[in-house]
Amino acid sequence: MTEKLKFSYLIIAILLAGFQPWRSPAAQTAPASSLENELKAHYKLTKTGTDSAGFAIVEPGTVLIIQKGGILGVPPTNPSIVSATFQNGELRSPEGQAVSGTRFLPVGEKIYITKIEANLKSDRVALMIIECDSCNGAQKPSFYKSAVVFQFPKDYLAGAAIDQIEDVISQVLPELPRADAAPQENQTKNPASGFSNADVIKMVKAKLADSIVIQKIKSPSGEFDTSADALIKLKDAGVSDIVIQAMLEGPPPTNSSSGGDAATVAPAAAPSQHTCGGYDDCMKIARALLESSQWGRALERFQEAAQVDPSKGDPWAGSGFAKFQMGQYDEAVEMWDRALQLGAILSTGACHAKAMCGDTGTLSLSLKEVAFVNKNGEKELASPPSEISSEGAVIFNGGQAYFLQLRIAGKNYRFYYLPKVVGCRMGFVCPEPGVTQQKVFGDYVHGALVRMAAGDLGSRPARP
Repeated sequence: MTEKLKFSYLIIAILLAGFQPWRSPAAQTAPASSLENELKAHYKLTKTGTDSAGFAIVEPGTVLIIQKGGILGVPPTNPSIVSATFQNGELRSPEGQAVSGTRFLPVGEKIYITKIEANLKSDRVALMIIECDSCNGAQKPSFYKSAVVFQFPKDYLAGAAIDQIEDVISQVLPELPRADAAPQENQTKNPASGFSNADVIKMVKAKLADSIVIQKIKSPSGEFDTSADALIKLKDAGVSDIVIQAMLEGPPPTNSSSGGDAATVAPAAAPSQHTCGGYDDCMKIARALLESSQWGRALERFQEAAQVDPSKGDPWAGSGFAKFQMGQYDEAVEMWDRALQLGAILSTGACHAKAMCGDTGTLSLSLKEVAFVNKNGEKELASPPSEISSEGAVIFNGGQAYFLQLRIAGKNYRFYYLPKVVGCRMGFVCPEPGVTQQKVFGDYVHGALVRMAAGDLGSRPARP
């Protein structure tokens, strides 16, 4: 047997062996649950094997697309596996699981499912995934593997419909549209079978976050009864005003000329009339939309809130973060200036660079104070801007990341901006647009502190 053939068999053996540690002892002896069987009926699992030459191949299954960053891939030569956890609309990357040769699987990468496990007792569904190298046009197969655990509220899985579970999975791993789907299937589909008032009530009773419910409401399948009686019934069922408002607005318009989200293609126009009620309602809706990554729609609501009460700075802060996520950085920093001038606080997720970026929390900036509160609620830093010197965006390791350097009372503090929609190695080494966002954010805070010290926050250096 040639060395090349031996190595190929070794890869397959490790791939197959690597699946076993991920399976709990109880799951190894227990029969597949009905929930697992239903999920497997929907998602065709991919099987691994060998061809006549002994090379690793994959029997195709259902193809899905990574929608959220933070899934850590492990090479097939490593028997270990690490998992990301999706809960309440947030995908959490694995912490403290350094494995040799790992890399984050990028948003937009296509993958297969190789295993599904459901645990009704702990209300978890776990998917083992592997790269679809042929789908991604990879010149050299890599077969990186990972796992995603979907954590549901207590006792949710026992009464949930299979399509509700699939809806949650699709927030992280939506299916690749099938090009060979029969056109008549879409033409004969009953509109009533789309996402409805009853589905909203089910999700609310399951105590899913409003941001998750709103994200589903904004899908094109939404068909809602917004009559007076129906709205009263929603309110009686405990549906929040924010969710009801999202139902009244309906799904966003589609953009047939682009494969991406229409909201991220072009800046949203200012609303022509007030549609979300008072200031507080506008802000609640805007923040929920921002949390669910609907940047353009969030911007509309923030702009509306600013029109309702021009004296408030928070709508300008939110508008700046929406523009920032849309890549419109010049407009974002101008909005942040306006927010600070009106007394708002700019707050964002950041990593205090110690313990390999394990110290994460919220970094905030205002005219009165710069502060950092860690994830345990402890305030590690609080100082007036006048007592802080800074260096702006400092390059790390040849351009892989940028950090903000602050110096207070002779002590240095290093902060990395944490991008919202991309996966980062070690918590702070991020692909684009994460690197650019880190640089823009670091430079902005530095420039704002300099202008605050000079008493002229409204001025900005001329653009080159």
